[in-house]
Amino acid sequence: FLHMLFIVGAASKSLRAAAILCCRNPLQRSYFGCLKLPLFSETCNITCQATHMAELRNTSEVSDTAGSGVGNASAGLAAGSEVGNGSTELGDCVEITEGRAKILFPSSNEVFYNPVQEFNRDLSIAVIKYYSEHLWSPDRFRKIKRPTLRSEPTVSKPASSTSTHAHSPRATSPDSANQTGEDTGERNPPASGGRTVGETTASHCETPAAVDPAGTGPEAEPRGQAEVDWEGGGTAVAMEVEASEREGSLDPDGVCEREGEEQLAVDPSAAANWKQPDIPGLQILEALAASGLRSIRYALEVSRAHSVLANDFSPEAFRSMTRNIRHNGVQDKVKPSCREASMLMYEHREPYPNRFDVIDLDPYGSPSQFLDSTVQAVVDGGLLCVTCTDTSVLCGNHSETCHSKYGSMSIKAKYCHEMALRIVLSSLESRANCYHRYILPLLSCSVDFYLRVFVRVFTSPAEVKRSPSKLAMVYHCMGCESFHLQPIGRRLEEGKSKRYPPATGPPVGKQCEQCGGVFKLGGPIWTDPIHDSEFVRGLLESVRASPELYHTAGRINGLLTVVSEELHDVPLYHVLDQLCSTLHCTSPKMLALRSAIMGQGYRVSISHASANAIKTDAPHRVLWDIMRCWVKQNPVKNIKADSPAAAILSKEPEIAASFAIRQDANPPSRLLKLARFPENPQANWGPKARARKRGEGVEELPAKRHRLQGKRNRTDEEDSK
Repeated sequence: FLHMLFIVGAASKSLRAAAILCCRNPLQRSYFGCLKLPLFSETCNITCQATHMAELRNTSEVSDTAGSGVGNASAGLAAGSEVGNGSTELGDCVEITEGRAKILFPSSNEVFYNPVQEFNRDLSIAVIKYYSEHLWSPDRFRKIKRPTLRSEPTVSKPASSTSTHAHSPRATSPDSANQTGEDTGERNPPASGGRTVGETTASHCETPAAVDPAGTGPEAEPRGQAEVDWEGGGTAVAMEVEASEREGSLDPDGVCEREGEEQLAVDPSAAANWKQPDIPGLQILEALAASGLRSIRYALEVSRAHSVLANDFSPEAFRSMTRNIRHNGVQDKVKPSCREASMLMYEHREPYPNRFDVIDLDPYGSPSQFLDSTVQAVVDGGLLCVTCTDTSVLCGNHSETCHSKYGSMSIKAKYCHEMALRIVLSSLESRANCYHRYILPLLSCSVDFYLRVFVRVFTSPAEVKRSPSKLAMVYHCMGCESFHLQPIGRRLEEGKSKRYPPATGPPVGKQCEQCGGVFKLGGPIWTDPIHDSEFVRGLLESVRASPELYHTAGRINGLLTVVSEELHDVPLYHVLDQLCSTLHCTSPKMLALRSAIMGQGYRVSISHASANAIKTDAPHRVLWDIMRCWVKQNPVKNIKADSPAAAILSKEPEIAASFAIRQDANPPSRLLKLARFPENPQANWGPKARARKRGEGVEELPAKRHRLQGKRNRTDEEDSK
């Protein structure tokens, strides 16, 4: 029926809108929404959210009866019973307090929530606050290319060659910098003869809930405009999508394109007098908001947050975040949205003012499917906050899956957590390079069971040419687990002469020179610094100045202190346990080994990713010579002749290492006894179960572990029982 409606009414917008009204199934909505027809996808999105809002109103009676309705929040709190620290039971919901936000969560696990990631949210708030105060500029259009000014009108292009903004992502953005590789200056949008760039066509922080699909009512809004009653009789929020945005766009010369219309020339004097619009604060997108907790905290705790768009494709999550937004009274800043995240970000690529200053991605699993749209939907110099919880894939357990998601082969090694961070940064860089953009990492963390990276995105075709020199392949010895890096590209920059040829190599032979083992190949990975030293120091000072703002301030202080002590120009690290295990010897004290390395004139540091990490710029031969000296002082017995230990110890050390402890070998974070590597505060501290639909049972983690115990050794018949 739906297919027949679409075919018969292909030329009728009213029939297409009627077809969308029948699409209660998300797969059907996605099918019709992906069709590139004028007004069609927009109507689909509007109708989807109208359906969700209607369901929300229908279920409000249940919430009120349970004592957790938004209108009767105070009554529910009075009748609630204490559940634990910062949580209150309200009938079918539980109120949880985190930071300045109070969130209502359904006890049936319909919406995902993990208290483990409170540290993640606290750190994100600290980073965004510091970014907004020291790096962000309200001049969001500073990188827009200056349009070519014309004094005479030109004839419009044929209709067949006219492209919409969805197919011309660099029409009005800094991504349209000239293709010769030279950086461009500022550009001003047209100030006459049509809409200017500064006139934003659609507020991305407003989500429709009801619309007249045909637009034929006696008081119908203009096409593309929908007025929504969010409060069930209260404040109305309108979403305006101008017809000019769907039917035309700004060409690279700043001239408005519309089918069947003449293109008016840009007035030079008007362009010169054009003023930057007043942007009062950050525009933030949380693409996968779930309950909206993170968005609400951004609105309440980030002083420069002007608007926050909380989006989630799940109807249950949409209802939950809408309830929580009203429960916290932040309707003026936070707007809920029920859209597919990638499509939402693709639609905000153009016009350029519609892009976001900050985009937060915190998915359940891998963010790989969202990275392409994310790097395009952020302003020049904007901030991306990306979480990856698929550490099993990134740390080498499933290398082929890692390649399919991130374009790199992961290696199962002791340094896997830092390598995982560098794989994610490499993937972000490669996605950004497709649009003449590049990334600048500010902070990259491996914490608990997930990764969290904070990067800025800039536009510069010239800088993109340097990207191959920031990446490298990893040669990993399967015997002694030494590693060597093979850069992909080189930089040859002398004055105005700049060339970026392929790198030469390989850095190793067929066999390891230390143990005679063979190599396996991983990567490419990011080899430039994964932290910005100045940013980390400033962020650390701001957290220390206001520790009362963050419940996990102690851990943030410890993490940032360790990060500030890392050697940022040294990729990957060794692990003391791995070195001793290879040689089957007793383990020296960490301070003794650090002192021996420093005694040879090399630098050494710890890593936030591992408590026993040794990050040093000493060559592998020097490191193994130091271990040979240790074995001479502490002999080992019963070494197999064909083992890597026998091959390594068969060579005499070329240096004389001293293991006397130096005072400067003890890092400040250890002297201050900071919370560098805290233990898990409770059992089953880690990933939680995915959110389930209403009525589905939730299997607790201990029960799941018991069920899967010995699964690989069981037969099919035993599994069926």
